[in-house]
Amino acid sequence: KGVSLKNYSLYKIHKHHKKMSLKEPLGKLKNLGITVSTRNRKLNQIHSFSLPTIISCPDRTALCESLCYAVKFEKQYKASTRDNYEDNLAFVQKDITRFTEVMTEFFKSYEHKKVKGKKIPFRIHVAGDFFSSEYIKAWHSIVKDSPNTMFTVYTRAWRNKASRLLIEDLASLDNINVWASLDKDTGDILLDEKSTIRRAYLSVNDTDLPSYSVDILFRNDQSTTLTKLPNKGKVCPYEMGLKNSKKMNCLTCNICYKIQS
Repeated sequence: KGVSLKNYSLYKIHKHHKKMSLKEPLGKLKNLGITVSTRNRKLNQIHSFSLPTIISCPDRTALCESLCYAVKFEKQYKASTRDNYEDNLAFVQKDITRFTEVMTEFFKSYEHKKVKGKKIPFRIHVAGDFFSSEYIKAWHSIVKDSPNTMFTVYTRAWRNKASRLLIEDLASLDNINVWASLDKDTGDILLDEKSTIRRAYLSVNDTDLPSYSVDILFRNDQSTTLTKLPNKGKVCPYEMGLKNSKKMNCLTCNICYKIQS
């Protein structure tokens, strides 16, 4: 009910995946000090891994820091959210090799092998970002060794010269969607025509629209309605400001996660 025919197969995969118990593998991670989040209103049933905001975002702009929804979320739910994110970061910093191993093992349980030809989505960083070259390399290894999962990440690490090539390398893998996070302070990202990185723009309000082409636009101010951009890019359906916009979620959409063509 309420799911378009276009995205019905994606919905069916998740409905089936939801029945599969991840209690044991999630519990194993938790016992080690790693939290994989299970849901929020926008992501729906898509699982995610996060780090604390700001301290793990070296390539942030002042604008994105001031508008960041994850910062607000951490302040609102500090005990259950910020602490978990800080534990995740502590584990990564203590033993990046062990982190790579245990996350790779987790995805063996997470991956849905009963639906042929389909991948289960996973979000890297609802909060936080790639904070070092070693950390990017760790996720490259995890993603490469988890072919039945479709990963999605938004990052500003492309602004760092040392990280840029590693981000491009990560984006070249078949089972990850890498989005360059942009705003009016970052300017555009120059991409080679062979690059698989896509552009995501954070808009302050309706007067703040990019002068260059982007693939999707996220809106800080959703008090008005905006459904189209001057270029071919799309406005996040959840943030269009329509009466039924909040009924949409990442599970029933297919723009960012691109599970199916």
